[in-house]
Amino acid sequence: MSVPVQMHHQQARDGYKNEIRALMEARPNVRVLELGAGRWPMFALDELPSTVASYTVNDLDPALLSQVPKGYETACFDVTSDAHDFYGKYDLVFSHFLVEHVRDGIKFHRNVFNILAPGGVAIHLHPTLFSFPFVINKILPEQTTHSIVKLFRRKRIERGYPKFPAHYSYCRASETKMRGYLLPLGFEDVRVRAFYGHPYYDNIPVVKQLGNIIAGVCARYNLESLASYAYVRTQKRA
Repeated sequence: MSVPVQMHHQQARDGYKNEIRALMEARPNVRVLELGAGRWPMFALDELPSTVASYTVNDLDPALLSQVPKGYETACFDVTSDAHDFYGKYDLVFSHFLVEHVRDGIKFHRNVFNILAPGGVAIHLHPTLFSFPFVINKILPEQTTHSIVKLFRRKRIERGYPKFPAHYSYCRASETKMRGYLLPLGFEDVRVRAFYGHPYYDNIPVVKQLGNIIAGVCARYNLESLASYAYVRTQKRA
């Protein structure tokens, strides 16, 4: 059953966990690393498939990792900096709305390549340029965009999800472009799934309707440069 274009962004969010679970189930004794999880790992320990040998939660902030529930393995390091201690240790690496916040997307993906074991897979969900809200978020001052988020996405702030500065470095939904960026890093395969639409006009009925029409046209003609979100999946040679 096809999903209405106005729900594409929700499909990206809701389907991501199942996407990762399927990758976990596809290989035995998989060592999993969740990047940038902070104090909220995506998976509860009792949700993990029996194929998972270890599930490690990462963040660069030790204070956040100290709040992770008991039972999780943790790894405190900046994936855009020195990750040598973790090279080759993981079979599956994933992140959820992290990549847009790193200043150097190539350095991020290079380190992900290095911390993957041979044959390992990485997958990331992130917003993409040149969707209009994210272009605005990139070019306006942080104080201004924070006020906009408080106005249009108040529930996000109330739920305790802070707004971090976003850079969108190498955050694209074009598979051709992402292959051009990432294959030279050594990845054997790069796949991208684009999603259209976003929730930022939901409180403005007329603008929301217009936005849905535009998103529908972009989806129909596969205008990846105007997609709003993407799954970017990479694989290291075995």
